[in-house]
This record gives sequence, structure tokens and C-alpha cells, in this order.
Amino acid sequence: MKKLFVLAAMTCCIVCTFAQEFKASAEQGDAAAQTKMGDYHFERKEYTQALQWYEKAAQQDNVDAILQLIEIYENGYGVTKDEKKGVMYEKKAAGLGSAKAQYYLGNTYHNGYGGEAKNLSKAVEWYRKAAEQGYAKAQDMLGDCYYEGDGVTKDYAKAVEWYRKAAEQGYKYAQKSLGSCYYFGRGVTKDYAMAVEWYRKAAEQGYANAQDLLGDCYYDGDGVTKDYAKAVEWYRKAAEQGYKYAQKSLGRCYYYGNGVTEDSNKALEWFNKAQKNGENCCFWIGKCYQQLKNYTKAMEYFRKGEAEDKYCSLALGWMYYEGEGVQKSLTKAKEYAQKAGDAGQNLLEEIENENNKKAKYNEMVRKWGKASVDAWLQSKVCVGMSVKFLAEMNDVEIYKLRVYNGGSDGEFKVEIACMNSNGIWKNKYRIWVSNYKITRFKDWSREDDREFGL
Repeated sequence: MKKLFVLAAMTCCIVCTFAQEFKASAEQGDAAAQTKMGDYHFERKEYTQALQWYEKAAQQDNVDAILQLIEIYENGYGVTKDEKKGVMYEKKAAGLGSAKAQYYLGNTYHNGYGGEAKNLSKAVEWYRKAAEQGYAKAQDMLGDCYYEGDGVTKDYAKAVEWYRKAAEQGYKYAQKSLGSCYYFGRGVTKDYAMAVEWYRKAAEQGYANAQDLLGDCYYDGDGVTKDYAKAVEWYRKAAEQGYKYAQKSLGRCYYYGNGVTEDSNKALEWFNKAQKNGENCCFWIGKCYQQLKNYTKAMEYFRKGEAEDKYCSLALGWMYYEGEGVQKSLTKAKEYAQKAGDAGQNLLEEIENENNKKAKYNEMVRKWGKASVDAWLQSKVCVGMSVKFLAEMNDVEIYKLRVYNGGSDGEFKVEIACMNSNGIWKNKYRIWVSNYKITRFKDWSREDDREFGL
């Protein structure tokens, strides 16, 4: 404890000696010393004293002091926040050649800030001045301007040129942007492997956006061997930083069991986090509840999200089609399938098929009777059933009845042979018939090859 006290005392003495040393020079008008005194007080959160020293140094055009004044006025450290005054100092330092201030001024014109109107051309002008001095943040922003066509003619090749300058300095945002240029083939030849290389550089610096994109590459096998476990690893790094897109992707991995054990509850947890962060995950949350058989909650989220997501409408359509948690209704299913637009085409086809089947069923019931039709649907052949009905339901024409041991009572023991487009088709029925009606079933041991033509 005594050693710690001595160390603290020594540190205090060093700081005080440091302050005294610069104070003398500062009071004699040395701008660098005045800035050091400002820094000393600023670090101790003695903003009033810091401001006084910075202003003295700024009057002598000390750029470091001016940059600190920008920080003080634009963030309101010890003073009333004053964006206009901050911009005034930005202009002063930028005019003195400070790349950092030129970058700040570029942002001011890019966003319209501190009383200055948004002016993208001016933004580009100031970004370029800073970028040409090698300032990575300005190079990245100038790349963005060329990429988006803000204040300049859109030019992906120029964007790549500036992104690369910043990326090669290790600036993670430019590394991610350069990776995306390679991924989409904008300004360079499309190259997934190069995209992965640059995404990885940015991801390893903890940049959530790049981590998410690297996860996508592993998930889809773009530029790397497909590896769901690796995708999950990178999604998780970004998701734990609160990056909503990665949270959604991680939820998807848990939902399908890709790279992790399938777990609807875990998936729901991550989808809910993404939803709270502003990403529309109503469809996925609904699907989780559906998988957990909580159909009321599933429908609640599908309805909540259908205005923005056509797949929510489609999910509702399938629930009505299957009668899952609601009374089956092809009318309702069709209504939601139509709301889903092109995504609902398969469901519409299924509904049409089912309607056709229902119409066919009703037609057959009228023609052959409900008992026969229902029995056939259960793959049963019953006494009283017409062999002509069996042929029709199998969509073939009766070709002949083969007679076995015919009797004088007018009944025949037969095998039904039918004709379809591929030739003779012999079905499995060996039965007794009279006037084409099945009267009974009986096994036999010998066949009579006499044929009964129709």
C-alpha cells in the first residue's frame, strides 16, 4: 500500500512539473506550449482553463489548438454546444492545410451542418484536399462519393482507387468497401476470393459489417469453401455487437440447424434482437412460433409484417390452406397468396389443384356414389363397386375381361385388363362380377384362358 502511495505521489509530481514547465513558456506566448497547457486541462476535464489556452494558441494559427476548439464547440465540452463556431474553426484549420480539418469540413458540406447548406461538390473538394495528403478517412469518403455519384460523376473505378489507398493504410471501413467492389465486380473484375481477403482484414479489426459479410461468404461458399460453422462464428461476432443483419442471419442458422444444432427458441431469441434493432423479422419470428406450434403467435407476427414483407402474406396463405391453427379455407388461402404476388404462385397452383380435385370428387360421387369413391380414395375395392368405375378412376379404358372358370349363374371370375396410352395394363383385381358389378371375392388355383371381349 505504501509503495502505491509513493507511486501516485511521484506521478502527481511529474504531472505538476510538466504543467509548470509548459506554463512558463505558454505565458510567454509560445503557441505549442499553450496547446500543451490546453491538453493538460482538457484531460483533467477542466474545460474552462483548457478553452482559454487553446484560444490563445489558435490566435497564433496553431492547428492542433484549433482542432481541439472544434472538438470543444461541436460537442459542448464546458461550453454551450455551438456547431457554427465549430465550423468556423474547421474552415480556419482547413485553410491552414490541416487534412483532419479538411475532412471535417468535407463532412460538414456532405451532411449540411453548422448552418452550412448541404453541398456535395464542396464536400468532394475538401475530401480531395485531405485525401491527397494521405488522410485515410478522407480517401474512404472520396471513394464513397465516386461510388454513389455524390458531387461527382459516378465512377466505380475511381471509387476503387481511393478505397484501395485507405484500405492499404489499414482503414477498416475502406477495406470492407473494397471487398464489396470485388464481390459485386464494380470498378474491378468480380473476384470472390479477393472480396473475402478484404472483408477478413476489416472483420479482424472488429468491424461488424465486414464480419457479417464474411459470414455470408462462408454461408454461401463465395470465395471460400462453404462452411456453416465458420459462417456462424462470424455472424456471432457481429451479432454480439448489436449488428441487426448478423443477428437475423444467426437466427436463420439456428432455425435451419446450419452450423449449429437446430433450435427454434435460440432462433427466436436472435430474431427478436434484430427486430428490436429495427430489422423486420416478423416472418422469421412467425416461422419460429409456427415450428413451436404456437399458431396464435405465428399469425400475430405474420399479420404484423405483411405490409412490408410479402412472405408474411404467403405464410398466412399456407396456414389457411393447411388449416394450421385456423379453420381450413381455400378462399382465404387464395386471398393471401394473391397478396404475396409472384411469391404466391406455387400456393395458387396448389389451391387450383385442390379445387379441381374437389370438383372431380363431386362429379364422381354424382356418377358412381360416395361409398365407392371414398373406398377408392382409401385404396379399397368393395363388393358393389363397378369395374367400369375402377377403370375410370385409374384413368384407363377397359380393354377386356379375362374369364376364369365361368359359371352358369352368369357370374364370371375375372382379371380386369385395361388399355392405356402405353398398351395393356393389368391391374390387381381378381374378382367375381355380374354386369360389371363386383359381387364377391374368391381365390382360385387354376386359370381358364377363355376371354370375354367387351
